[in-house]
Amino acid sequence: FYSETDLAWLPTVGIHPLWDVKTSTKMVLTAPCRIWYVGAHVKGSDGQRLHRQYPCVVDVFEPVAPFLDSVREIWTGLGLDRGRYHTYGLAAADRTVRSIPLLAGHNGAATFAMKSTSESQPTPAPWLRSTDSVSVDIKLRSVMTVWQELAEGKVDAIYLNCEGCEYEVLPAMLE
Repeated sequence: FYSETDLAWLPTVGIHPLWDVKTSTKMVLTAPCRIWYVGAHVKGSDGQRLHRQYPCVVDVFEPVAPFLDSVREIWTGLGLDRGRYHTYGLAAADRTVRSIPLLAGHNGAATFAMKSTSESQPTPAPWLRSTDSVSVDIKLRSVMTVWQELAEGKVDAIYLNCEGCEYEVLPAMLE
């Protein structure tokens, strides 16, 4: 979670510190700890920074399998060995949705979006051939079920960049 003052991106410093909303202080995480990184896209850039800044296991949730394969390959090549990879997204309840995986021209800002009705269509991911359907099934799992399976007592920080799942995941976690 971030405060308004922490939202500025400082590329020379790295990712901004995680913010503890309960105490209004910047988080200090020490091993053993766990971060959930939800919405990794094809590089997992923010997750790479979290991995380097904090000594935690990083659970990477990316529902587009080729995107997650790319993240795993990049992270392995960089020696980032605390990643745990999950080929599903998080939601309030288990379901499968049909979606279009995208590679946005904005440094990979969008992982997937429902088909746009605007004239300017986003660029489909390169692993989709012209003969492929541009939509794929995306598996979503209940955040609370996943919490029970993976949290092992606690999750120290959650980084959500999942193109709208935040509006469903956060209320489900509060219930």
